[in-house]
Amino acid sequence: MIVETIGDMAGEDIASRLCDTDTNDSELHDAQLDAFAFGLVVLQACRDAGLQPDFYAGQGAAAYAALVAANVLGLEESVRLVLARRDAIRVASQSRPGATARIDGLDEDELEAVCALTDRRVWVSAYRGPASVWVGGEREDVAHVCQIALDRGARSAHVLSTTAAYNTPLMAPARDLLLPALSTVRFSEARRPVVANCDGRPHQKREAWTDLLAAEVCNPLRWRQGIHRLATLGVDTFLDLGSTDGKEFASAAGTSSRALTIEAPGDVESAAAAVTSARHALSIGEGLDVAERLVVSHVTGVFMPLPAQLVTTEGEIVRKGDTIARVAGEPLTSPFTGWLMGLLALPGERVRQGQPIAWLRSI
Repeated sequence: MIVETIGDMAGEDIASRLCDTDTNDSELHDAQLDAFAFGLVVLQACRDAGLQPDFYAGQGAAAYAALVAANVLGLEESVRLVLARRDAIRVASQSRPGATARIDGLDEDELEAVCALTDRRVWVSAYRGPASVWVGGEREDVAHVCQIALDRGARSAHVLSTTAAYNTPLMAPARDLLLPALSTVRFSEARRPVVANCDGRPHQKREAWTDLLAAEVCNPLRWRQGIHRLATLGVDTFLDLGSTDGKEFASAAGTSSRALTIEAPGDVESAAAAVTSARHALSIGEGLDVAERLVVSHVTGVFMPLPAQLVTTEGEIVRKGDTIARVAGEPLTSPFTGWLMGLLALPGERVRQGQPIAWLRSI
């Protein structure tokens, strides 16, 4: 399994972390490797279904999964870079603490003006959608801008509990720490163009990626601009893997395009059928607002789902302690509560201890 392989490369138990119920958004940068690994799990399912996108894109650490998908990076190199990026951001956030907030319902031009006119250390850090923007900077300044945004009619302004000002000049030390690791990597020509976060443009030449990945750490994520640019290039269908907000993604794509959100294994087959003749792009969301979790097998043996009248169907809630299947004749119970997105093993399949069996999304 890809999760186990990445865990072995990193020397970390990613599978256990994906099953951990004790999570919080104060450690977003520490979850980068997990988000990268989970993105590749879903990406492999798309490949198995025969999906061959014309473009790739990825948010945050998921950008490295997009680079693997496009053959720009090998798996071992990408794991090393994601670890270096995670460590660099952790060091930068400790030396220059800050905050990040999401503001919805206010035009991005007006929010840019608010950040500039306050004469404070706060900047736009991510353009997520036409009226969904993230800001980052010094904690008090971020809170001040959120209040101004609400006074000007913003629908909501939520300060995350994280201590990092992601994608802002406060992350400049992280860029400097990441550059040496990037400079040792030999990038390859992209099989399909990959959209860079820092400029919102598709790139295929290998020479560009050292500077692009370094710049992305301390410059705003131009997600909306990138998706919109792909639409102008003729992309009419977007496959959205784990976006934090499907409606936000669709609005960024524009009215002339459609966005198909892949939230469960069963969505992959229907998406593959829908894009057989379409020019499409595949995006991998970082999922910072959604806790994705895997239920793994506790033993090695034959997997058998429960009878149809007993098993919870996709999209329904699995409670902590619920039995969702049997492996080697023993009940497999969920260690947490969440929405069942799908089963990852086939009836009669021999699975290994630690192999992911079910995909849940925490409530």
